[in-house]
Parts: sequence; C-alpha cells; structure tokens
Amino acid sequence: MKLIIRILLALIISVGLSTIGVRGNANILQTLFTILGIVFSIVMSLLVTFDLSEILNTKTRKRIRVSIASTMKNFVLDFAVTALFFIVVSVAFSKTPPIAIKRLTIDAQLTGMLITIISLGYEVYNFWKIQKLKVDIEEQVLSEKQK
Repeated sequence: MKLIIRILLALIISVGLSTIGVRGNANILQTLFTILGIVFSIVMSLLVTFDLSEILNTKTRKRIRVSIASTMKNFVLDFAVTALFFIVVSVAFSKTPPIAIKRLTIDAQLTGMLITIISLGYEVYNFWKIQKLKVDIEEQVLSEKQK
C-alpha cells in the first residue's frame, strides 16, 4: 500500500511540475537509477548478513527474523517496481514529448525521475532503521551474555 502511495505521490508531483514547464532528463534519470541500484545493493547486503545466532531468546530471534524478511520483501518490491518504471520510461517514452490533457501535462521522464527519487528516499530512510535494528541486536546479544 505504501508503495502505491509513493507512486501516486510521484505522479501528482510530476503532473504539477510538468504543467508549469519542468521537464525530465534521461541522463539524470539514468544517474538516479544507478545511485538507487548502489543503495539497494548496500542495504540488501546489510540485511542478508545479520547474524542472529547469538540471540538466545527464541521469541526475540523470531521477531527480528520476521522483521528482516519483511524489510527484504519490501525493498525488493520497491526496487523491482522502480526498475520497471525506469525500463518503460527509458524504452517506450525516451523520445516522447510531454503529454497534455486539457490543462494538465505529464512528462514521462520527469515521472520516472520522481519515482526514482522517492524510492531512493525510502531506501535511505530504511537504511537508518536497519542500522538501528543492528544496534538493537547487538544490545540484545550483550544483554543475554551478561545474564
């Protein structure tokens, strides 16, 4: 649901900006997607390298495992949808001028850029949450070792 809201937000902003004359750029879209791919790789590597073996409390270990699995699923879905938009915009709309409908205009390149920017923001925000989870895991391990 949050992914749909982010896409709709990007579309609304895109229509607003396109209508006042802001245009997208294929080179900027390519650069943003490359940055997104790098951030995605870093975050996924953090997620898959979590070591929960030292957490003795089964309930806590299971809760953290579920949280990590959910986060991974959301990241993959977000990246896959953004990649799909990137491919469609890059292939099907690379030479298409902005489309005007009544008084509103939509620029596919700008929409792709905004979806990628919002996705990048989502991944950076969640990166900080993952770092907090890692610290919480370390604290849990230290707490259990002291008992």
